[in-house]
Formats: sequence, C-alpha cells, structure tokens
Amino acid sequence: MRWSFDAPILSIWFVATGCFDGNRCEIADSMAFPAPGGESTAWVYSRTCSDSDELSIHVAIQPSDLDLSNARGNVFNSSVERTVLVEWSGPAAMSVRFDDSGGVYWADSQVGEVAVSFEALPHRPHKKRLETDESEL
Repeated sequence: MRWSFDAPILSIWFVATGCFDGNRCEIADSMAFPAPGGESTAWVYSRTCSDSDELSIHVAIQPSDLDLSNARGNVFNSSVERTVLVEWSGPAAMSVRFDDSGGVYWADSQVGEVAVSFEALPHRPHKKRLETDESEL
C-alpha cells in the first residue's frame, strides 16, 4: 500500500507561509475615491511584496467605514506599474480605465452591489521632464 502526502503538505505550506497574499506585502501608496452617497470607497493602491521589489497596482471597493486592508484588490490587479483611472458614475457603478501595458491578472466586473466597467487605453511610455517651466504649472 502506498500513501502520498504531497498535496496536503503543499497546501499547508502555502497557507502557513502566506504565499498567496498580503502577509509579506506592504502598501507603497494609496488614494481613496468615495462613491456618490458615501457608502463605498474605491481604493487605487500599489503594493510591494518580499517576493520581488516590483510594484503591483490594485483597485479595491469596500465600505467607507473600513480602512484599506493589505490584501489584493477585489476589482483589479496588475503585475506591472501602470496608470489607472477610477470614476464613479453613481453609487453602484464605477469605471476603471488603465493603460494597456500588459500584466492584468484580475478584473472583476461585479463587486457586491457595484457594477464595474473596464477600458484599456493605448499604452504611452512615461516621459521624464528634465526642466520645468513654471508658466506650464
């Protein structure tokens, strides 16, 4: 008789080490966008995890009375740094626009009562300004 414990041991290892999520991640930057009526808040934030030094971009919707958690976004996750624009069109409708630079690995069109639409915009490389003309500010 042969017994195999590989699957249960691997499952316990992933849960115990937190490889699936935020125990080893930190929020690097965040911005809140309250919904009309104020019941929900959309958060756009970046995280870094100890597995790599790269930023990942997230969008999460949660009740306005809660602080941002360190979990992955429940609306949108991206494995690359990108521009993300969030806009509420009502208390239960939100759009997410993002530059199409690849690496989207989660996008959910319904989070609780909120319907979410997505639009990928053409990717434009970021340009650094070497000089600033104050009249342009």
